[in-house]
Amino acid sequence: MKRTNANLDYIERLHKRGVTWALLFVLFFATHPNSNYLLRLISSLAFLGQVMLLTEVVNKVLIRRCLKNQRILLFVLLDFAVVCLWSYISLWIELLLLHFFDQRPISDFSEEFPYMLLIFIIRMLWFAAAIVVAVAFYYQRKENEDKIIA
Repeated sequence: MKRTNANLDYIERLHKRGVTWALLFVLFFATHPNSNYLLRLISSLAFLGQVMLLTEVVNKVLIRRCLKNQRILLFVLLDFAVVCLWSYISLWIELLLLHFFDQRPISDFSEEFPYMLLIFIIRMLWFAAAIVVAVAFYYQRKENEDKIIA
């Protein structure tokens, strides 16, 4: 158990220094399917910004309001709603970026529904993973504070 705590502490220190955000940006940029480098850069930065903003919202609002007050069910329901809404908004941002960089009308994207659904699901998974990591860090900090108090 102590080894896991040390690993989470190390990851949290890297996160505070911005290393995790830099690695996520490189991952998003490298896996972007478009060959236009400017679109890849802006899309990756936009998605990274969305993940960072979601993490802040979860930490500042959901965890402080729900988890600290032992409202677990409300936390789960709000997380599910936030992930769905965030993914939908993220998909629209991606569509708008594709519209402006590829000069295609938005109505053309309805033909690519399976591709857009796949992007929506992948973004839901990313946002859910960001929430899981934020909750893991919260419980790690809470456990460390409990040990210090005891």
